[in-house]
Amino acid sequence: MSVARGSLGLSVRGKVPVWRGGVPGSQVVGVVSTGYLMPQVWHLVQGALVSLLPWFVLALALGSAGAVWAARRLRAEILNLEPEQIAALAQQQRAVLAALREGVLAVNAAGEVTLSSARAVALLEGGAAPAPLATLWPELAALTAPHPRRACRTWRCPCAASPCW
Repeated sequence: MSVARGSLGLSVRGKVPVWRGGVPGSQVVGVVSTGYLMPQVWHLVQGALVSLLPWFVLALALGSAGAVWAARRLRAEILNLEPEQIAALAQQQRAVLAALREGVLAVNAAGEVTLSSARAVALLEGGAAPAPLATLWPELAALTAPHPRRACRTWRCPCAASPCW
């Protein structure tokens, strides 16, 4: 392939050999040469771009709509907080946990400890999050296990009629 100026003007040219018996590497028996004038090539490219333009616009629109949807969903997941606000909340959480004299454990619905203060780790003799509550504090895990007659997982103090948390 080459671009050259010929008797009719600027053109794109291509040449390939014709092999004896169609076997590449055998004797060359001829040459096939073809070319397109550049104005015709640009016309073909322009026609292809015009026919593909609606698809490009559709892809751009779908991509933009998907990005907006993903951004809104992510923002809702992080409670409409900016990254700086999330960092500040995490620092506040660490400061509060460090300042408490009591041990604090955060347990998810699956019964796994997701967060523990330094005092809780010391009281549990080195057990730290993440870990199942049953391995860190089996007695509490037994008290918070779901009751067969109740659907709720709220632990009730034996001395009070209302939930302890």
